[in-house]
Amino acid sequence: MTATFGYDPQIASDVWGMAEGMRTGIALNKASTQFGTVVQVCAEPTNATGNHEKGAAIFEAMQRDASSPTISKDLTAVDGRAWIAPGNLSGRVWGGCFVGHILPGADGLATGAEIGIANSGSDQPDLDKGNSKVVLTLVAEEFGSTGHVTAAMHITRWQGRPRYYHGIVVKEDAFVDNHDCDVILLLGRDGSPSFRLKLNGSLWMGTRQVGFRQVRDTVGNVVDALILELE
Repeated sequence: MTATFGYDPQIASDVWGMAEGMRTGIALNKASTQFGTVVQVCAEPTNATGNHEKGAAIFEAMQRDASSPTISKDLTAVDGRAWIAPGNLSGRVWGGCFVGHILPGADGLATGAEIGIANSGSDQPDLDKGNSKVVLTLVAEEFGSTGHVTAAMHITRWQGRPRYYHGIVVKEDAFVDNHDCDVILLLGRDGSPSFRLKLNGSLWMGTRQVGFRQVRDTVGNVVDALILELE
């Protein structure tokens, strides 16, 4: 029997009746900040002599039902959805918000969100395979949506002092040795590479490398020129 706390808030997705273990529901209708569920813990000082990890909550899911080439049987440990209701033309929603806080008088290592893969299976270098392993996938079309998305990623700031020292940082030793790895790979509509940035810093347009070479201009001056090598 499903343990129920609160009542069905009548959200667009029909998941209330699909709950098998526990469900909570409530309407947030005050003119102030509110939360449906709050979980708080405090990790107090200890005399531990080994590395360990603690958390306010943990969700684990084990997939025992195999998919087939024609039937996908997907499992998620956490599924977060935020909807803007019909008729609301200026709503603001976030599917998730993760913030690492450093309070005044404190300091240390902080990460907003860590996402990883624990792969003890096969090595698969190709995308869109039944055994591909991808740490982060950004999808423009979900739940049958029809509108375009403004951007896949947005690096910005609020008004104030904090800014970034770096944008995107990639370490060369994070890539597989003795493999034709790409730091950035743009695939054309036919699936073939149209732009590639390699680990050694070289740029490729299709199968042709982009580079710089010193040439003489029309009046004899030596200048650096951007070239596209012949195939």
